Amino acid sequence: MLKNHIRDYGTIEMSKLFEQPFTQIHGQGITGVFPDTTQLMAIKQIVG
Repeated sequence: MLKNHIRDYGTIEMSKLFEQPFTQIHGQGITGVFPDTTQLMAIKQIVG
């Protein structure tokens, strides 16, 4: 889903990962899918 969004729009703001459609996967958004802080920080670096 994230890859598709970046492909379609070129980028994504980190705050968007806590909104629809990303909350369909987990109610807490990205932190629910990746509860490990290390993983979350890696994603933050990728999306900018």
